[in-house]
Formats: sequence, structure tokens, C-alpha cells
Amino acid sequence: MKKLWMMPLLILILAACQSNTVEEAEKHDRNEVNEQEENQNENNEETEVAADLSLYDHVLKEYEALTEMSMEEAENASFDYVKSGGLFYFYEGGIHEGLSAAYYDLNGDGVDELIITLGPQGSHSLIDLYSIVDGQLVSIFTDDMSAAAMMKRSGYSLTKKGNLIYMTASGQGDRYGKMYELNEATMEYVEIYRVSQAEGDFAEIEKELENKIDFASLDWERLENKAGRMIYESFQSGDYAALEGVWENGNEESVTIKGNEITFMDGRKLSFALADEYSDEKSYHFAVSVENENDFPPRLIYYPENMEIKLGEPVLLSDTNQSRITITYAGAPGEEDVFYKVSE
Repeated sequence: MKKLWMMPLLILILAACQSNTVEEAEKHDRNEVNEQEENQNENNEETEVAADLSLYDHVLKEYEALTEMSMEEAENASFDYVKSGGLFYFYEGGIHEGLSAAYYDLNGDGVDELIITLGPQGSHSLIDLYSIVDGQLVSIFTDDMSAAAMMKRSGYSLTKKGNLIYMTASGQGDRYGKMYELNEATMEYVEIYRVSQAEGDFAEIEKELENKIDFASLDWERLENKAGRMIYESFQSGDYAALEGVWENGNEESVTIKGNEITFMDGRKLSFALADEYSDEKSYHFAVSVENENDFPPRLIYYPENMEIKLGEPVLLSDTNQSRITITYAGAPGEEDVFYKVSE
């Protein structure tokens, strides 16, 4: 009888154990599903961040368009993203050549900021900065900040913590500046320290500069007139097809160019080659050979569309909607030295 009484008890115990096993298995399965969903969400977030960077394309395209404009065209253009630093200083030859862009995560949130500088000839001068907040393109630099970037003996540095430092110097060599801290909620810079004639210690700024980002170490993308770059590269390879044709000035004087040879109205034929050390995407200088060593060779320069003729001040007025060449023997060119292509 005792054995019969214990049988139901054993059955209950086995059923309870089986129930616990099923519950544990179901719990394990639920945990696995939750973990998979979390991983999927993380992957989706990473994908969304990477896709968001395409918002910077709007900024890059406007700065690229700037490099294809004359100064007059740029001043009259309507820009949504180009700052004063680009408009004021891109055309100042001898300071910086061209514009460049790079990416750097300033606040460690996984989203790279877009850095725009004048450069890369010699050094990079920071003129604009963009970020992405909640899927929206945000400008971190104000127009006034950008305009101050290239004032004499002035400029900006970024620190590895994302802070911004502005430095300037007086004619007597006294140094002043400001430090800005990045507000990560709004991605705006807030002034936290100032050095002026009346207050502050520049040693504090120097200490902060020890942690500045080395711009030379970043992977820079050159923003440029791509059409002009292609012409430049063809000239470098000895292909002068862009020059071939008949060119005429305002006095109805003409020259004919074929290959690397220029023929004047009096029958003279002179050969030329690109003088690479004096050329860039704004003007192309050519070394012209002469048969007699006592003859003085003319100076031949080609200017592509949208580029002004700027050999000293003021800028020589010409039709920037067309490509042009200038031919001179001494001094800066005048209007009579500007030739336009009239036939291929």
C-alpha cells in the first residue's frame, strides 16, 4: 500500500521538473531572441550613422562649385553652406591654394564631423565645420567665426577633446585668443576662456594647444575645379589639345596653335611647353622657345573659364565665360594682350 501511495507523488515531482525545464528552455530562447534583436538594432544604428554622412555631400558640392567661379561670380552667388572664410580668402593667391575637406569625430559619438580648410599648400587654415545631429546637418562654425579665420596673424585649432581655440597676435607680438567648448547636445561652441589686453593668461591657451589635432595627419580630400584639373593633367602629359585653334585679340591680331607650336601673323613659329613650377588650375604658364638666343621669348599663359586674370592689382578685366590666353613680352598684360579662341 505504501508503494501505491508514493506513485502519484513521484508523478507530480517529475511533472514539476519537466515544467521547470520547459520554462528554462523558453526563457533561454527569449533571451536569445532579445539579444539578436539588440544586435540587429545596433547594426541598424551603425548603418544609419554611415548613411547619414551623405548629408555632407551638400556642403562639399557647394565648396567645389566655388572653386569653379570667378570672384565676381562667387560674390553674386547664393550659397546655403559656403562661409565667409571661403569667399574672402579662397581667391587670395600666395596665402593658401585651394580648399580641402577631412573627417574627424570630435566628441566620440561615432559620427565624424566635416572639416573644411584652406589648403593644402603649406598648411591648413580652418574655415568651416559641420556635424550631424538627429539626422540633420548642423553648422558648427558661424559666419563671423569663419570670416575671422584668416585675419592677419589669426587662425583656429581643434583639440582632440573637440574644443576650439582661436588665436591672434598684435603688431607688437602680444598674443590673444579664446577657447570654446563643444556643447554636445546642440553641437555648438560656447566660449569658456578669453585672453585679451585686460584679462586672461595666454599660457592657459598654450597648455590646451598641447592636445590639438595635427591636421597633417588627417586624410584630406581636395575640393577643386575638376574640369580644370583634367586640363592641367593633360598639359602635364604634353597634350595641348585644349589650346589648339585660332586665337584673336581686340585689335584683330591672331595666332594659331597646333600641338605645341604657336604661329604668329608674321609667319614666326615657336614651340612651347608647360612650365609646371609656375602653373596651377587657375593659370597655366608656358615656356616658349626661340630660334635665336638673342631673341626675347614671349610669355604665354592660358586661363580656363571662370578664372580671372590676376597678375598683380587690379584684376585685368576679361570675359571669364571663355577660356583665354595672354601673350606678353614684358610686364603685366593689358587688354590688348588677351586673346580669345575664335575657331578650332
